[in-house]
Order: sequence, then structure tokens, then C-alpha cells
Amino acid sequence: MTVDRKLSFQQHLPKYDIAVILVISRWNRIEDLIGLIPELLEKL
Repeated sequence: MTVDRKLSFQQHLPKYDIAVILVISRWNRIEDLIGLIPELLEKL
């Protein structure tokens, strides 16, 4: 899980055998991200 929207430009993701979940939020403060947890859990 990341909030880094440029991760795909920084890393060659297909070479890794992992899933990456991009969390899109206006801010990356924990106070803002906590509100996204229910939707994240639903997606998982």
C-alpha cells in the first residue's frame, strides 16, 4: 500500500511478484488516511 503516485515511474513494478495498492488522498497525513481504511478493507 502506498500513497506515492509516481511509484511506477520510480520502480519497474512488473519485475516484482507483489501487489501494489495505490491509496489516493488529498493529503498523506494519517488523520486523512484513516478515513479510507473501510474502503481499503472492502477492496482487500
